[in-house]
Amino acid sequence: MPLTPAHCHPWNLAPAAARDLQLRLAEQVEQSDRYGRVALVAGIDIAFEQAGTITRAAVAVLRLPDLLLVESALARGPTGFPYVP
Repeated sequence: MPLTPAHCHPWNLAPAAARDLQLRLAEQVEQSDRYGRVALVAGIDIAFEQAGTITRAAVAVLRLPDLLLVESALARGPTGFPYVP
């Protein structure tokens, strides 16, 4: 069953408004271990090319504890939101 984020958002915001939303969402991060044994972990990263006009994203899902690669995916497309460090 796919998980549905509790706070879906289209991210059609100006960078300053997106930063404010991110700060509000950060207050909701789960900081206690209430999930029991974790079997999978994912790593996600993005990078930009062509002067920031193209975004590449990658995700790798690994099985614990042996870190066997379970699945990976790559995506590449026009940048829809500027990178704000």
